[in-house]
Amino acid sequence: MDSTKAILGTIRTALISSAAVTAYVSSANIQRADTQSKPSYPHISIKVEGGNAWDFPTAISGDIYLTIYALTTNAVAGRVGDYLDDIYAVVKAIIHNKGKELSDSNIRIDTIYESFKGSAIPEDDIPNLYYISARYNYTAHTQR
Repeated sequence: MDSTKAILGTIRTALISSAAVTAYVSSANIQRADTQSKPSYPHISIKVEGGNAWDFPTAISGDIYLTIYALTTNAVAGRVGDYLDDIYAVVKAIIHNKGKELSDSNIRIDTIYESFKGSAIPEDDIPNLYYISARYNYTAHTQR
């Protein structure tokens, strides 16, 4: 089992299963970070580091990077920083310290916690696009 894919899958499943998250971001716009194009905004990008491509009976650790993108036109009165913070608060409520809830039949997430969250930053390449980034540390092992 590829642990990176398993962790990414369980995080994405938790986000797309949440009505609170999908009220802001459609499930089609919650994707892995290496997706070539973003279909529309708002968008949540997920990247997992520290996994491996085989079973790991002992715990491994790594980082999960979440980036949330939104246009000023997505936000009420153009307050995109507040809008991004609102989306992030919902995402954090689902992920932060929720290892047991995120675990599934393939992987057990022992710990997962926020280690960094930035503020809204303008994206240079697309006018009126802003993003916030967050990093979570995790430890996990296979369910065997």
